[in-house]
Amino acid sequence: MTEKTPPEDPFDAAVTEERLPARFIAKPIERTPDPPLSDPYAAAKRAAPQPVAPETKRAAKQESEPPASVATSKPRRWLKPLLVTMALLLSVLGFGATYVALNFENLVRGSVTSKAKERGFTIRVGEIEAVGLLPWESEKPSIVMRDVKLTGTEYPDLEIEAESLEIALGGTFPSFEPQAIVAKNAFINAPDVPSLVALEKSAKEGALSKTPFTLKGARLRVGSLSEALPVTVVARASEIAGTGGAIRFSDVSLELPIPFVDLKLGPASADVERALGKTSIRFDDLKAVTFSLDDQAKQAIVDLAPLSSSVVDKLIGTDLPEMTLSGNAVVDVSKKEPSGTFSALLDGYIPPHPRELNGIVFGKKTKVTGSFHLEGKTIKLDSIAIEAGAFKLAGAGKLTLDNGGFMTLELKGSVPCADLASSAIGSHLGSAAGLITGGLASGRLGGTVGVNVSVEAKLTDIEHAKVIPSAYISCKLSLGF
Repeated sequence: MTEKTPPEDPFDAAVTEERLPARFIAKPIERTPDPPLSDPYAAAKRAAPQPVAPETKRAAKQESEPPASVATSKPRRWLKPLLVTMALLLSVLGFGATYVALNFENLVRGSVTSKAKERGFTIRVGEIEAVGLLPWESEKPSIVMRDVKLTGTEYPDLEIEAESLEIALGGTFPSFEPQAIVAKNAFINAPDVPSLVALEKSAKEGALSKTPFTLKGARLRVGSLSEALPVTVVARASEIAGTGGAIRFSDVSLELPIPFVDLKLGPASADVERALGKTSIRFDDLKAVTFSLDDQAKQAIVDLAPLSSSVVDKLIGTDLPEMTLSGNAVVDVSKKEPSGTFSALLDGYIPPHPRELNGIVFGKKTKVTGSFHLEGKTIKLDSIAIEAGAFKLAGAGKLTLDNGGFMTLELKGSVPCADLASSAIGSHLGSAAGLITGGLASGRLGGTVGVNVSVEAKLTDIEHAKVIPSAYISCKLSLGF
């Protein structure tokens, strides 16, 4: 039978010394023996501290130190201020980040408003989205705005609306500058030409020229060309791009009402040219006609290259004789009632006349010049001159624009009697007889034959115009005796 070992006594001195640190083991107290009673200083000696050997001091110090596994070092003095500083810094950064996050859109709107003001506009934005602006964002910095409306500060009636406006930014946080602007479905609404010219000037050499821009799907409306020409012009372009002080139009279509007549050209493709302080428009389907207006909207010019009368008939519904027309008109549109001058060449046409005037009204060209002013819907022809061969008439008239247009003319002219005699005889006896008669009559047949011509014609039926001629003969025959 195996003999059981009794359990260890936890208070056994041997076990205690083996398992516990030295400082927790009770030590026997060494007492200094009492001096003999006869010693008078015995009490003082017992109260005085006894000298301790150096070896004893070191042993006591080692016994009082904790084990290395549980030893702790005192915190250094600089650590606490550093921790406080870091805590404050993190608090400030956290507050700044929170403020930026909560007010980011307002900050962006404020910056956009400031940049627009520098470029001469006030801006209203519906939605706004910004990416890549904050230091921790990796995307390229840009701002996308929707439902945008710009209003000119110099011309408050000048407005630009866009479905969306994307601005690419350059620079680093927090200093960004616009690098490129792209507007989609932009609509430019200008009250008149000068405001539109001012916008173009800013885009070419002013504040707007700082940033390249592209307007995609652009529409343009000019409310009135001038006070004298209260007509609205509407244009479209697939793209309007501006960079380096130059503006480029792509795929332009234009709708242009023609003043004075009930006619509207377009919408049709057209070329728009800006040069020499004026805007020139030429339709692709009507390249013979160029409409120009100066930047101050004070002078309008219409240039007509040789054009068949059949094309004119299709445009305005007239019924002109077969001929080719060319000419120009210069109109002062700075006043409420415009005025101007015109000249035209009718190649292939001469006015109807009696056979006896064939020697005077000759050739195949008629030149017409004159001046005019507008009164309501009536063009007053202050002066008009018609020249066909040697036959010249001058006078005045008017052109009423109602009901398709109606023209009346009162013209006067004179023909030398000798020329008339030569023409009349030549028409019956031939050109040789006419020349002989002219030679004989020269110096002997003097005076003139006065001619008055009244013309009434509808613009839609000029070929059947009513012409009423009359003549007053004042010829004198000198026999030379």
